[in-house]
Amino acid sequence: MKPGPAKIAYDKAYYKKYKKRILKEAQEAYRHWKNSFTAEEFFQMNRRHVLKYRYNLTPEEVKKLWRKQKHRCKLCRKRVNKFVVDHDHDCCSGRRSCGKCIRGLLCIPCNAMLGQLVRMQKIGFKKIQKYLRRIHDLAIRSTFLPSTRAVKTG
Repeated sequence: MKPGPAKIAYDKAYYKKYKKRILKEAQEAYRHWKNSFTAEEFFQMNRRHVLKYRYNLTPEEVKKLWRKQKHRCKLCRKRVNKFVVDHDHDCCSGRRSCGKCIRGLLCIPCNAMLGQLVRMQKIGFKKIQKYLRRIHDLAIRSTFLPSTRAVKTG
């Protein structure tokens, strides 16, 4: 049974009046609840939530994918213990994924590099090549050409 409009109005007024106290009590209750777990238990619970919320995966599905990849990064093929879930950001907007666009599990450096490559692609590789060529040409000129600075005599 749903609460009536009078009950809802009362709750809103009560909340408005005691907002700081209610929030403080909620924070204390959360801290007490969190401290009732070991760090490892809390990490596992949080990991389960993040995997489900962001990637629509369960830890069991991730383990299965990890075994399928033979405990290696999908990009560099190095054996790693820590990994991140790689997914296509063009498929799903925001931080959440539908779960269908999961590409694999990557090591942290490969994931960072892949993100930078995607960013560079948006800037345009030609701009980057032009910049690097210009820097390279300046370095060559300054190394091989005689200095044009005036030399003080005497």
